[in-house]
Amino acid sequence: MAEASFPQGIPTSKDWSQLGVLNEVRDQGQCNCCWSIAACTCCEAKEKITRTYRPMIQLAPQDIINCFALHFPSYGDFDAVGCYSSSTVEAFEYIRKIGVMYERDCPFHMRREDCMVRTKNTPIYRILGYKEIKPWDEQTILLRVNYHPVTAVIDVTLNFRKLKAGEVYRFPGENTRLTLHSIVIVGWRADRPKEEKEKEKEKEKE
Repeated sequence: MAEASFPQGIPTSKDWSQLGVLNEVRDQGQCNCCWSIAACTCCEAKEKITRTYRPMIQLAPQDIINCFALHFPSYGDFDAVGCYSSSTVEAFEYIRKIGVMYERDCPFHMRREDCMVRTKNTPIYRILGYKEIKPWDEQTILLRVNYHPVTAVIDVTLNFRKLKAGEVYRFPGENTRLTLHSIVIVGWRADRPKEEKEKEKEKEKE
């Protein structure tokens, strides 16, 4: 995004991954559970941002994977490890209505397992609500990410799978989509002036 298009009062860069509000990135393996991981990640970050004096919490996407289909309809077929497609909206609904367990009580195993039986003493985490952002509304995304990480869904292509750290992913077109993937937006940086980029390229050649 060009610097001139930033809403008033919004900095030209931000990176929540450098501000101590995120746990380590999870490897979902072959489990179709990015939607569950992304929702839990946003809740963890929001909790830390809101209550900076408390230790970082770690929620259990495994609990949502295990139990979601018992409370909400699932979409599509189960994959090789029993996981299934859904959305971060549905994951947030689960956290709001049912409550999600903590990682220490329901560790992540990259596959769907039996839903754990809860008791009245089982610690759970709930949210009061969430808000959806309209597709392609970059201004609102910036405004919200300025306060906390947010989830998003992107089209995955072969180019995305080859992406390296520091590179920018540009979606090449609808007909190249392989699948959809839930992610967490943790920050941004304004496009640098063309002259600055060219100088950097010249230095790399030296």
